[in-house]
Amino acid sequence: MGRSVYRAGVSSLMTADQLAVSLAVPLYRIVTGTATTGFPLTSLSNPSRFVVVQGNGRQPNEPFEWLARLPVLVNDLQWEKVIVPVLKDPRVTSWSGVLRSNGKPVYLSTTVLTPGGQGVAKTSSGKELVQGAYIGQESVTDVSSTRLLSSLEFIRLLSSLIKEQASV
Repeated sequence: MGRSVYRAGVSSLMTADQLAVSLAVPLYRIVTGTATTGFPLTSLSNPSRFVVVQGNGRQPNEPFEWLARLPVLVNDLQWEKVIVPVLKDPRVTSWSGVLRSNGKPVYLSTTVLTPGGQGVAKTSSGKELVQGAYIGQESVTDVSSTRLLSSLEFIRLLSSLIKEQASV
């Protein structure tokens, strides 16, 4: 009846260092869409005691040796307490080579006139720069922003986030 968590077996617990080493690449594969998660042996009465990270058939555009790291079994408690928070971290969710702006919209406070002052200035696309016109977004935001990272740098970031979360 009681549920035990062991350091050995199918869903064994890992130390923070083991998690950081073993799961950085599989999480990278999840984020890039070349791996998926599974919850085997799940039923209505009992959740799965481990999570499987496995390839989904799509080949990553990365070094071949990264393919050999899957499938990986992760203890369900460590998945819930360590991996899920890492996957929800804004530094992870906003990474994928896409620049995103989280700033507020900026509108012109006054109308911009042509150099001679004879008319309203226009953009190269013909949009008039009148008071209240939308001109972009603030570059400063209160949401944590990410840097553009190479794949290897991103894997190192994932490893450090996993280790940090597992040590909490």
